[in-house]
Amino acid sequence: MKNELKIFCGGDWLSLSMDKQDYELLDTGEGEKIERFGPYVFVRPYEDAVWKKTLDKKVWEKIDGKFWSSKVGAKSGWTFKNNVQHPMLHKMQKKWEMSYKGVKFLASPTPFRHLGFFPEQSTHWDFIEEKIKSYYSSIFLNREKEMHPSPTLPEGEGEMVPGYFTTDPKLWKRLKDRALDMRKNPTKGEKVAWDVLRRNETEFHFRRQQIIDRFIVDFVCLEKRLIIEVDGDIHDFKKEEDKERSEILKKFGFEIIRFSNEEVINKTDNFLHKVNLKLKTISRNSLSFGEGWGGVNDPNDKSSFGEYRGGVDNSDLRGVDNTNDIKKIKFLNLFGYTGVASLFALRAGAEVTHVDASKQTLEWVKENQKVAGMENMSMRIILDDALKFLAREEKRGIKYDAVIMDPPKFGRGPKGEEWKIERDLPKLLSLVRKVLSDKPLFVILNSYAIDSSALSLGYTLEDTMQGLGGEIKQGELCLLEKSKGRTIPLSNTAIWSL
Repeated sequence: MKNELKIFCGGDWLSLSMDKQDYELLDTGEGEKIERFGPYVFVRPYEDAVWKKTLDKKVWEKIDGKFWSSKVGAKSGWTFKNNVQHPMLHKMQKKWEMSYKGVKFLASPTPFRHLGFFPEQSTHWDFIEEKIKSYYSSIFLNREKEMHPSPTLPEGEGEMVPGYFTTDPKLWKRLKDRALDMRKNPTKGEKVAWDVLRRNETEFHFRRQQIIDRFIVDFVCLEKRLIIEVDGDIHDFKKEEDKERSEILKKFGFEIIRFSNEEVINKTDNFLHKVNLKLKTISRNSLSFGEGWGGVNDPNDKSSFGEYRGGVDNSDLRGVDNTNDIKKIKFLNLFGYTGVASLFALRAGAEVTHVDASKQTLEWVKENQKVAGMENMSMRIILDDALKFLAREEKRGIKYDAVIMDPPKFGRGPKGEEWKIERDLPKLLSLVRKVLSDKPLFVILNSYAIDSSALSLGYTLEDTMQGLGGEIKQGELCLLEKSKGRTIPLSNTAIWSL
């Protein structure tokens, strides 16, 4: 482990409407911070801010609520507009929707000064999604290499272009004629969409009618692994088929956004707006050339290589390898709170287990899962003491590939079990090591409870992961302050990953 600290700065909170940031750290100073959470502005304690405030006093007073700390001699708790002391009595909604990079969840003031999530942990959410999706992508790429590392096309049908091979050669031969036919006869919605995308109005390169595994997708940006589907009326009768297809493509690391023909034709600006927003919210790196991907060139179209479209009937592909043999990443969120990190792991395709000791908090997790549109995705939501849960999982032989934990300084389990971080953290990490798979992907240890340097977390995690290789990075989770551009540290963290 390197004896150095990293600055992990939170990501872009551009709202789904793309007209404002869904969260902003507006200013800090004199022991406080002022933040905007969606439509509401709050002041909360930030004792490390010993400098003067930058924004005018009127800005700090024009707020929807303030949390008072007992450390300044006040009665601890929230006050809201008109001195109202409970959100149910204020015109503010009890909970309201927010989103980060397309994942929706609920926010609300809690008795512990928080609002149901920690904005600075968006760095972790990005990391979790990227690592899990990269794992699935590598499986797909390796599988395609093994199937046929360097296919040869029939004479007169173009030549292979290194870097963009996205299907097995046998599948390509079976699907290319259908793909070419569908490409030459697009629906009106597809034609309008392609006219927009081919002009590079998104600033990213799209390919049309690309064969990916057994499917022919309408449009794909390989750099961002984003698939755009333009659906006609027939898709009203193929919802289950479309769902299965989408799940398989997601396992390969792609995200999918759907539009109706009518939406593309009649609201073209809105179509482009949503595509641009989606591209902006995808943080993953581009695919490398020369990794076993390839494409084909239609000599009648000079726009790009490998551009095919549509969908195929799975019944025509019996005997062809599918994704059922792909090992799913098992993700464990300990002290999981309201589960935003769990939602990003779900979206990436992991099997998620979410553990917390608060029944009320777990109800919030279920609400978040529903708001995010992920209620049909598999997530174990467990009310339990973290140490007891891990001990049982060890006895059952259950293993996890990725773990995130954010233990508090002090807490109690659902049956009154006492947690003290100074006493119990070594035992927690020992049990975590015992439930890790043979080849884990990552482990994240976060703490607001340890006042010493993040190096302490790094050394502790290094000791836990000894013998597994990988690397440790430790540092501070930070947010960028809008008023003066300062990088504001809010938590210590350490990350082990392969």
